[in-house]
Amino acid sequence: MLGVRIEPGEIEALLCEHPAVAHAAVIGWQPDGADKAVGVAALIVARQGRTAPAPGELAPFCRERLPDYLVPMVFASAKTLPLTGNGKLDRRGVAAAIAAHAEVQTPFTAPRTETEEILAGAIGAVLGRERVGIDDNYFAIGGDSIRSVMVASRAQARGVALSVADLHQWPTVRRLAQAVSDHALAAAEPTTEPFSLISEQDRALMPPEVEDAFPLNLLQEGMIFHRDFAAKSAVYHAIASVRLRAPFDLDAMRHVIHELVRRHPMLRTSFDQTTFSRPLQLVHSTFKDPLGIEDLRGRGEAEQQERIEAFVQSEKARGFELDEYPLIRFRVHRLDDETFQFTYGFHHEIVDGWSEALMVTELFGHYLSMVFGEPVAPLPPRSTMRDAVALELEALQRKENYEFWSDYLADATLMRLPRMGAGPKADRGAREIVRIAVPVPPQLSDGLKRLALSRTVPLKSVLLAAHMAVMNRYHGQNDTLTYTVTNGRPETADGSTAIGLFVNSLALRVRMDGGTWDDLILQTLESERRSLPFRRLPMAELKRHQGNEPLAETLFFFTDYHVFRELDRWRERGVEHVASELYGESTFPFCAIFRLNRDTGHLEIRIEYDSLQFSADLMDRVGATYARVLEAIVTDPTQPYHPLELLSEPEEQEIARLGQGTPTRWDVATIHEAFARQAAATPDAVALTSDEGTLTYAALARWAGAIAAQLQAAGAGPDRTVGLLAERSAAAVAAILGILQSGAAYLPLDPGQPDERLGAIVADARPVVLLAQRAHAERVSSVPVQVLTGAPPPKVAKAKVVRMAPDNLAYVIYTSGSTGTPKGVAVTHRNVVNSTLARTVYYPGRPDRYLLLSPLVFDSSVAGLFWPLCTGAALHLPAEGAQLEPGELLDIAQRQQITHTLCVPSLLTALLERERPECLRSVSTLIVAGEASPTELLTTVRRDLPGCTLYNEYGPTENTVWSTVWTGDPPAQRAQLPIGRPIPGTRSYVLNPHLTRVPLGVAAELYLAGAGVARGYLGDPARTADRFLPDPFAPTPGERMYRSGDLAGHDSSGELEFLGRMDKQVKIRGFRVELGEIEGTLDAHPDVHRCVVVARDSGTGEKNLIAFVVARAGTTADGPALQQYLRDRVPKYMVPAAVSVLDELPLTRTGKVDHSALPEVQIGASAGSDMVPPSTETEQVVAAIWCQALERELIGVHDAFFDLGGESLRAMQVVTKANKVFGLDLSVRVLFDTPTVAAFAQLIDNARAASVVDTSG
Repeated sequence: MLGVRIEPGEIEALLCEHPAVAHAAVIGWQPDGADKAVGVAALIVARQGRTAPAPGELAPFCRERLPDYLVPMVFASAKTLPLTGNGKLDRRGVAAAIAAHAEVQTPFTAPRTETEEILAGAIGAVLGRERVGIDDNYFAIGGDSIRSVMVASRAQARGVALSVADLHQWPTVRRLAQAVSDHALAAAEPTTEPFSLISEQDRALMPPEVEDAFPLNLLQEGMIFHRDFAAKSAVYHAIASVRLRAPFDLDAMRHVIHELVRRHPMLRTSFDQTTFSRPLQLVHSTFKDPLGIEDLRGRGEAEQQERIEAFVQSEKARGFELDEYPLIRFRVHRLDDETFQFTYGFHHEIVDGWSEALMVTELFGHYLSMVFGEPVAPLPPRSTMRDAVALELEALQRKENYEFWSDYLADATLMRLPRMGAGPKADRGAREIVRIAVPVPPQLSDGLKRLALSRTVPLKSVLLAAHMAVMNRYHGQNDTLTYTVTNGRPETADGSTAIGLFVNSLALRVRMDGGTWDDLILQTLESERRSLPFRRLPMAELKRHQGNEPLAETLFFFTDYHVFRELDRWRERGVEHVASELYGESTFPFCAIFRLNRDTGHLEIRIEYDSLQFSADLMDRVGATYARVLEAIVTDPTQPYHPLELLSEPEEQEIARLGQGTPTRWDVATIHEAFARQAAATPDAVALTSDEGTLTYAALARWAGAIAAQLQAAGAGPDRTVGLLAERSAAAVAAILGILQSGAAYLPLDPGQPDERLGAIVADARPVVLLAQRAHAERVSSVPVQVLTGAPPPKVAKAKVVRMAPDNLAYVIYTSGSTGTPKGVAVTHRNVVNSTLARTVYYPGRPDRYLLLSPLVFDSSVAGLFWPLCTGAALHLPAEGAQLEPGELLDIAQRQQITHTLCVPSLLTALLERERPECLRSVSTLIVAGEASPTELLTTVRRDLPGCTLYNEYGPTENTVWSTVWTGDPPAQRAQLPIGRPIPGTRSYVLNPHLTRVPLGVAAELYLAGAGVARGYLGDPARTADRFLPDPFAPTPGERMYRSGDLAGHDSSGELEFLGRMDKQVKIRGFRVELGEIEGTLDAHPDVHRCVVVARDSGTGEKNLIAFVVARAGTTADGPALQQYLRDRVPKYMVPAAVSVLDELPLTRTGKVDHSALPEVQIGASAGSDMVPPSTETEQVVAAIWCQALERELIGVHDAFFDLGGESLRAMQVVTKANKVFGLDLSVRVLFDTPTVAAFAQLIDNARAASVVDTSG
């Protein structure tokens, strides 16, 4: 019933639970005039000695226990249930008894006013119901969006101003009638006459056989653009092939096709882009016969199929010329006397999906009525495509449309699916569409329909909510956007019977902040309902107001073309629909198509995707996620959706495997214990070298012990801090070891920082004492200060042995954070022991001679200090300031025969640029960390240092130096190196805002767990609670994970990629932009050596992107050329407003780019003082065409079309006008390749010259 399986036994059992009911029988209820069951009816037998309960008692009893659609519409009573001769229930007898004695349940309330009568009658007529009560829910009794058009048109024909949006907002007759009475809900649809939408000048140019002409709507203009832009694809060219078992009469078929084209003007419409003042669609009074036939009877089945497929392929290649007509072709292949293949192809310019269904139904209904001797004469509709264009023109003038969409989409997040390559690409027209089916078992299909009925919502809303849930999972953010297809037909008496292109794609936005599946369904329905009154504003116009870029790349499309069911009556005559195939393409890279099978009514789901952008593996996983989401919704719609991961078991296992570092267990509790063991094992080995000399392990251990005893006397002990204000030196290393041996945690302070900042850190950390080099001893006065001498004391006091636990503090390092306020990260011995000893597991061999480049206040120094000193290697300390002198560092590396070091990528780049690879021949291990590492750096290392391995480490201070690491071959299609996989003892999770794991490939926030997670922020429990959260995936309860604030995702090989800071994303014209994506694309340019992209305030409340570039040696980077390079590769909103070429990028003392020292850059259109006016005649004409299209007074020859606000539709207008003026046939693509006035004019001159040569030749 209504496409849903119903078990009568469930209702019968419930009725028998009533104290007065002994037996019950339930059947489908088909009122007079209905062509199918629209509800259930019940026949009851009262218990002995009891009176049969009235419907008014039984209906509420059922409603309290059953969904509304299972509550019987009518009740009847009998003394006994009718039985057959063998004692089984006689359902025909039940039906007869119900028909004779039925009483409708009391909740039915008849219409009371004329308006209610009209509305109830319109709904009843469309849904095939004998009667409709004023409290019946329209969707619960079978309503949907297409039927809504029919209901609205019928009501309007009776004088009730009803719109589709009204019916969706007030779905009962009672509420709808009240609203119609109180307000003028539906504005009068405009009535138009032929040629009323064109100018008198264009009318005078019209050929005599054209019976009507009107402008294109924006969707049609966009289709023409994409047809030209993607010339080799079948975009918007649809081909359908249907195999039927039915009598074939060629004359009848030819007649019905002719009549079909005659009835519907759009089937005999062509498009003229050059003759008139604007592109027009012309309706012709005469047309060629569009039917072709091929007799394949007598041929083998394989040959027949081969000929049909060959024809389809030829149709794809043939396409349509839009200035010809009709833009539809039919082909019949006769297979045998009773079977034929019926194929038709058309351009979507003239036919949308519902129109296609209507067309096929009309065609075959008319044809079959003729061959079976029951001829009908379909009437032409009065509604036309011209009326819909008039509605769109009106919508384009309505201010409230723009205001609504501006508010609806404010601060929206760009909806993007994971890519195989590196980030979004500029659309250059190429696409390869692949289709996959998502299996939907019949029981799941029925469950979804039952859910929709029980919640009194359209089935579409349930499916759309499921689609949003899947998109949310593969987007990684709560703010979820998609496009949906909406109906824009005129709401007139026969608006649903017109053929044309009446659809529009609307953005649908849902904030998925959490809740149940029921909540999500209602939230989705409400969001769609909000937009319905504003649905006529074209998507193309909406895109233009949103920066000419789509806010989503996914499309949801639900179809229930129930008009097909008009053909079901011919089945009893032997007509059979054997098979069908559909061919076609869309411009969306991802389409989710939901439809109800015309024969079974079961839900079918198909995904269409662009294989040039998305991998088959990803799409298979997306398809499987749809199935899991739908199953979850049906299983328990009251279940919260946000905690569900909705991953397959293999996916869960794979994600868990990729996020799990090798488990570790160490036999030391503290890091200074590990050093002490090493010193005892190799006392005479060199531990440390510097310009001051060399220290053995024994000497370093004695010095550290002396400092420890001195500090213990000053009050140092477990979980207390001792400050260290010193440059890198042997004394500083001894001090760190001494502080740890005293039981305290070391607090490194940077001598290069202002006294004010040093004072703030000391005040926050409250060290018991401060060790300072003599030059800095007077800079901090708030705590006791001990001067750190440059040599070991002559007499060594023995420090006390302090009993310590792994969870005691080892050090506190202050970082600035995104707010600029210093925060002290408290790191325990457990953390630093795992961080250090994990290197002995991951890296091959010990770091024999390690060059420490990191300042002590950076946690990367922890690796340089303890890795060599806990493994018997030698640590080399360069003089302070040497890290800023690449030449000096190279000398040190060569002189000391350094084997290992760690630095930021920019510093390593500077070393390699000196082109002295012989200085680094001894280096076997290079580690980069601290900033994104370009892939080019690995290529250079492999070329110049073939014996060296490059490693890329990632890790925030809060997770103790390093969390993940990568090494390998240069990754394809990536500008930056991955950050790899978790180190031993560490776990990584990529989680959405609900802290659920996202599918592989999805970008979301990176969380880190395991032995490296620090204690928290010193003295700041609130900030600690915000960033250090309970770990829901921990193997043991009570563990925590760190919220990094970094955006990350797994690539196709399972490696983690760092995608930028969550708080460094910027908004450009409403789009969220990750600056690293732009930098990565620029880095790939052969002339670019280094670059950085920043966002700066424009002074108007908006932000501009500025790129700073350093050219590669021997090349000259050109700013405008680099902008064009980006236009060809990324969406327009990611193209910087200016590219500034510098000799070098300013660096901080740690080798990172100093953003504060980047110069100011002036941004301005060339229409100002620097404008170069057109000089040649062609440039002047081109500039005039551009001015008209872009509504500008002046345009210079170096101005770029798309920088001036141009987009696809205006590009088509400009090229069309240029073709008309210069007599050319240029493709719209050329404007993307020659985007300036000068370049476009030169192209035109070249094309004209070539045309003259061809003509003369």
